[in-house]
Amino acid sequence: MPQVLPNFIIAGVHKAGTTSLFYYLGDHPDVCASLDKETNFFIYTKYKTPVNPLEKYYEQFEKYNGEKIIMEASPGYFYGGYDTAAEIKDKSHNPKVLIILRNPTDRVISFFNRKREVFQLPESLTLEQYFDDCKNYSEADLLREENHLYTGFEFGYYIKHIDAWYQVFGDNLKVMFFDDLRDSKKVVLSLCDWLGVDPGFYANYNFEVKNKSVNYKNRFMHSLAVRLSFGAKRFWRNNQQLKSFLRSIYYKINGQPVSKTDHDAEIKNRINEMYAPYNKQLAAYLKTKGFTQFPGWLK
Repeated sequence: MPQVLPNFIIAGVHKAGTTSLFYYLGDHPDVCASLDKETNFFIYTKYKTPVNPLEKYYEQFEKYNGEKIIMEASPGYFYGGYDTAAEIKDKSHNPKVLIILRNPTDRVISFFNRKREVFQLPESLTLEQYFDDCKNYSEADLLREENHLYTGFEFGYYIKHIDAWYQVFGDNLKVMFFDDLRDSKKVVLSLCDWLGVDPGFYANYNFEVKNKSVNYKNRFMHSLAVRLSFGAKRFWRNNQQLKSFLRSIYYKINGQPVSKTDHDAEIKNRINEMYAPYNKQLAAYLKTKGFTQFPGWLK
C-alpha cells in the first residue's frame, strides 16, 4: 500500500457544494481522490477523542498511482478551528486547503432538510422546533460528537473559525463562495489553475449537481434507497455513471421538490436576523484578506 497523504483538502463547509467539487476534481486524471469523500480522519482534534493512526489514513489513498494531486473532502474540519488546522498541516505536510462558504441561513435549512431526508431527524420536526432545540445546547455541548445533529445553527458563525485557518495555512488557503458554483465550470477551472493541473479535461465535462436535497413520495421506498446509498458508498464512488443513471430514474419515480411553506419563511427571517451581525464581521474580515467581491448575503 502506498504511504501517501493528501496535498489538497476541502475542509468546509457542510451543504456548500463540497460533494460536487470532490467528484468533479476526483474525475481528473491528475487527481487521486480518497476512497471515502469524508474521511473525517482529523475529526479527533475537534471532539478530543483518541488520535487516529496514520495507517488508517493511508488506506484512503491506496489507489494512488503517481497523480499530482491527492485529495480528500471533510467539511466538518472547518469547525475544529486552530487545533484541526494545525494537525492537518503537521500530519499532511502543509497541503492546500479549500473552504467554501454559503449563506448560513440557506446552509442550515439545507442541513435540516438533508437530516430529515435520511431519517436522522424526525420527519415531523419543523424548522422552528429544530431552531429551538438547537438553542438548548451550549457551545461546549456541541463539541461532543453525540450532539452533532444539533450543530446546524452554531456552525453558521463562520467568523468564529475562519481566522485560525488563515493563521495556519496563509497563502495555501483558498476561500470561495457557494454562490460561485452557479458556474461550476468556471470554479473548477480556477481550481485547476491553483492546483497546477490541466484544465483541458473539463472542455466537455458534465457538471451534474451531487447530493442535492429532495423530498420523497413513498417513505418505505425512500428508506430502502437511503440504506442502499449509505451502505455502499465506495461502490457508488467507483461507479458514478451507474449511480447517476439510477438516481435519475429514482427521482422520477419517488422524488419531489423540497417544499417551502409560509411558516418556513417566517423562521427564515428570524435566522437571517440572528446571523446578520456575524456576516457583517465576516465581510469586514475578508476585506482584510483582499476580497472585494461578495455574494448578496455578505454585502
